[in-house]
Amino acid sequence: MKASSDFELFVQNLETHEKPATLLRRKVTELGGTWHDMDVTALFEIHFMGVAASGWGAEDATQNWIKAAKKSLFIDSQQTAAYADMSGSVAQLVRAERS
Repeated sequence: MKASSDFELFVQNLETHEKPATLLRRKVTELGGTWHDMDVTALFEIHFMGVAASGWGAEDATQNWIKAAKKSLFIDSQQTAAYADMSGSVAQLVRAERS
């Protein structure tokens, strides 16, 4: 599910979901992860799909995970754009040498 468009869609769904922690919990457990339900507010860590975040309780940790995931998407898009620019420059150089 780490394909960028699937990951981005999942993060968008989490942002708009009525209970994002419930949705994230379901996805974590569906994919074989462990989610510890707790009755008290304590430090809660989420490591999922290459993104890590923590917070005081599952709700707070989920909101922090969404923020971290969005940062990851932004960094990925910046790197993709830089690579595309670089690849275009290399292609132009190769064409120039062939001329």
